[in-house]
Amino acid sequence: MSRSAYVHMVGAFSTHEGQGNPVYVVYDMGNWEADERQKFTSFANLSECVFVQSVKRTSIDEPTVEIQIFNPNGAMKFAGHPIIGAIRSLYDKLGIDSGVINTGSVTAAFRSKDSVDGRISELEVPDPQSSIYDRSFDLCDLYGVTARALPIYNCGPRHVLLRMPDNRSLASFDPQWERLKTFNDIALNVYSVGATGVENRMFSPSYGVYEDRATGSAVIPLLKEIRKTNSSIETIRVTQGTNRKAGVLMYGRYLPQQEKYILSGLTNSVMAGEALP
Repeated sequence: MSRSAYVHMVGAFSTHEGQGNPVYVVYDMGNWEADERQKFTSFANLSECVFVQSVKRTSIDEPTVEIQIFNPNGAMKFAGHPIIGAIRSLYDKLGIDSGVINTGSVTAAFRSKDSVDGRISELEVPDPQSSIYDRSFDLCDLYGVTARALPIYNCGPRHVLLRMPDNRSLASFDPQWERLKTFNDIALNVYSVGATGVENRMFSPSYGVYEDRATGSAVIPLLKEIRKTNSSIETIRVTQGTNRKAGVLMYGRYLPQQEKYILSGLTNSVMAGEALP
């Protein structure tokens, strides 16, 4: 039996064709071992890759798609942009426009739909819970900002949120990569809030990502933080990559009647082919 797999690259949260945050979606259907998936991801040198394990259908229910997500340093329980990209790929490859994604740790409903601007992926994100990061004051000291308790959201990735006063200070922010390495198992999201939306930057030595192009799993935590001081806000528009011109736009929505959070964004198909483990 051939162990080659169909591989599809998708640009997630893209504002234009060829932009966004790229992700490889690999249809190995369980034929690759975990170490082979890790090797492929490390070689691909993207922030994450998605591996489709199986697609289970019944005559009544929508399909359940079992996936596994890897970053260059290991497997992940959940991640935003890889799943948004995978939703687009499932439509292009298998004609699936709605169903359930199962990462092995998190189950989430999804939908793919057309719009006047292109194809949109929507993901119902489990409500992320926050606590106070135990090294908050150490991080504040590292960056010379006023000492304060920083929220951390465990969404698979552990997102620490550090708000800056404006876009100028965000653009000039130096993550001090080597010193940030001493903060284990976190993704540092540095953000500002302006009249047109939220601008975010993410840095994570723990997850093998110097500066992420689009951090989908941070969008709902950002929305929840903003709602703490203004509960009337139900939708946020998040751009990312201040210094990278990545062409990224993400949306987070809270549906109060259903008490649900929705992550969404445009996607584009970049390329496809075959790969061996």
